[in-house]
Amino acid sequence: MRNFGLTLGLAATLASCGGGGDGGSPPAPPTGNSAPRITSAANLDLVENDLDGLEITAADADGDAIAFQVVGGADADLFAFENNRLYILVNADFERPVDADGDNIYEVVIEVSDGEASNRQTLRITVVNDREGFVLRRIRGGLGTVAAASVADGNRIWVVRTDGSVWQENVDDDQSGTLGRVAGFDGGGDNEILSVGSIAAASDTLNTLILSRHGSQVRLTEYRPAEIAGGTPGTLRWSLAFDAPQTVSASLFAERGQMLVALGDNGNPVGAQDPDTPFGGLFRIVGTSNSGLSLERAGYGLRDPRLGFHTDEQLRVIDRGLLQDEINEQVGGDNFEWPLRDGTRNGPVATVPFTPGTFASPTFVRPSGDDAGESGTFVDYVEGVRICSLDDITMVVGTREGRFFTGNPRTPRFEERTQDFLPNEGSIDEVVAVELLDDVYFGRQATAAIIDRDGEIFFLQVTFPCDRR
Repeated sequence: MRNFGLTLGLAATLASCGGGGDGGSPPAPPTGNSAPRITSAANLDLVENDLDGLEITAADADGDAIAFQVVGGADADLFAFENNRLYILVNADFERPVDADGDNIYEVVIEVSDGEASNRQTLRITVVNDREGFVLRRIRGGLGTVAAASVADGNRIWVVRTDGSVWQENVDDDQSGTLGRVAGFDGGGDNEILSVGSIAAASDTLNTLILSRHGSQVRLTEYRPAEIAGGTPGTLRWSLAFDAPQTVSASLFAERGQMLVALGDNGNPVGAQDPDTPFGGLFRIVGTSNSGLSLERAGYGLRDPRLGFHTDEQLRVIDRGLLQDEINEQVGGDNFEWPLRDGTRNGPVATVPFTPGTFASPTFVRPSGDDAGESGTFVDYVEGVRICSLDDITMVVGTREGRFFTGNPRTPRFEERTQDFLPNEGSIDEVVAVELLDDVYFGRQATAAIIDRDGEIFFLQVTFPCDRR
C-alpha cells in the first residue's frame, strides 16, 4: 500500500499559505490501494500421492506483501496454505477420492489479501492418476478373436480362438506359436468354446480340456497334443443338457493344479439349492487321463458363474447375481447362497429346499444387472500378484468391459484401477482371462497375464526393482 499521509499533509500546508496561487498546476488527486490479483489458473491438476503441494501465484500492483488463505468451497476442510503453496491435508488417492461429490475434482475458494484489499477465486483441483510402479506391457497381438485362455503350467499360456485354433505363448523363451486346432469349431454355428484347461497325462505331458456349448448342451472334451496338431476329435468326458441355449452358464478353471467346473442354475433359482440336480453346483474334476474323468460336487448355490481361482489356502469363484457381481470365498462353506442372497442382499426366493452345509459368503461385491455400467461384469481374477509399490494388493480382477479392480481379501480393500492398466500399446476392450504367472521369470515378482478378446496378450510388470518380502 502507498503511504499517502505525507502527500496529503503537504498539500494542506501549501493551501493554507496561499501556495499554488501562482497559476501552477493543481496537485494530483490521491490514488487508492489496488487489491492483489490471483494469476494462477482456476483449473489445476494434482498428481496422486504428490506431497509437494500446488504453487499459487498472485500479483499486487502496489508491490505490497500478500497472504493466501482458504475461505470456502465444498472441499475447503481438505486444504491449507503454507506461504503460497496449497497443500491437500489427506492422501490424494486417484482410486479412492474423498472430495464432496467423489469425482476426483476438489472445489475450494481461496483468497489473496494485502491486509486491506482482497480477491477471491474458486479453484477446481483434479487429482490425476499416477502409474504406481507397474506397467501393463503388450507382448503379443494379432491372434484373432479369442474364445478362452488359461495357464497350462507356470510358464505357458494356452489361447483358444473362436475357430478352435490353439496358440501357445511360452513366457520364458521364444517357443511360441500355433499348436493346431480343436476339432468341431469353425467360428460359426450354434456352438462355442466356453473355457480351456489342462490335465496331466502320461510322460509328464499335458492334455487340453475344452468346455464348450453345443446348442443347449455343455460338453467337457479332452484332447491329446497329437489330436490338436492333427485337428482330430478328442474324447468326450462329460456332458450336461440345459433347458435352452440362453440358460447355459458354465465355466472351467484350472489354477495351481486344481481343476473345477462351475454350473449356472439353468434359469431356475430354486434348483441351485437342490443337491439332486447338478445345476448351480461347483464340481471338482477327479480321475486321470488314463482312468477317465468324473465330477465330484464341491458346492451349491451358484447362479451365473464366471471363472475362479484356487490356491492351497482357499477357493474363490465369481458369480453374477441379478443385482450384484460377487467373488465368493469357500472357507469351510459349500453353499454360495443363491437364491437366498444376491451378493450381500436378500435373494428373490425366501423358501428353498433345505441344503446341508455352511454358507460361503461373498468376499467382494459390485453392482451388476441394470447397474453393471457402474462396475463392469466380472470375468476372471487371480490372487498372489505382488506389486511392491502396492504391497497390500494381491488380487487383480478383469471385467467384460475392459475395466480392472484390485483388492486384498484380508482388508478387505477393493478399488478400481482401470487407468493404471492402460497398456503401453494396444488397448484392452474385453477381458477374456486374467492368469497368474510364475514369478521366477519376473525378477521374483509374482505377476499376471491378461488376454483380450481381440487377440492381445499383456504382462503386468513392475517398473523398478524391489526385493521380495
